[in-house]
Amino acid sequence: MAGRKRQSRATQQNVNKKVTFEKKKKSIIKKLQELSILCGVDTCAIFYYNQNDEDGDRSVETWPSSRSDAISIINKYRNMSEMEQGRNMLNPELYAQQKIKKLSDQLKKVQQQNRQKEVENMIHQCLDGEISLKDLSGTDKNDMEHLLIKYVNRIKLRINLMEKHPELHL
Repeated sequence: MAGRKRQSRATQQNVNKKVTFEKKKKSIIKKLQELSILCGVDTCAIFYYNQNDEDGDRSVETWPSSRSDAISIINKYRNMSEMEQGRNMLNPELYAQQKIKKLSDQLKKVQQQNRQKEVENMIHQCLDGEISLKDLSGTDKNDMEHLLIKYVNRIKLRINLMEKHPELHL
């Protein structure tokens, strides 16, 4: 009885592995199709699956399903120069550096936007008498001055546009 349970458990595990494999394979094929269409590149994949039965059979599948198509894509890649092969490849370090740069640029932009909102709030608080200019730091006063100059220049630009083009409703 215990042997049968063990065998049944092993069979169930194999079934679960096969189902998981098929789901992941389907997902990879979908990504390959998207890459092929969006980037206009040839893509292929080779899937090995050890069926873990008594015979130790391994199944091999390719995408595209025609092995000759997959082999021609692989040969086309192999016939490229090393420089051409590696042209669009990223190693993990380079990928991480690019990702860090992109995220730090985004962070800097958000910090600038937040600072501008802070300065705008300080301007409103000063105008409403909630805070005094003498309570602000030199940096805060300087940032307020730059923001006010920016606003004044934008207002002057709009006034000039309205004078030149009175038909526009700005």
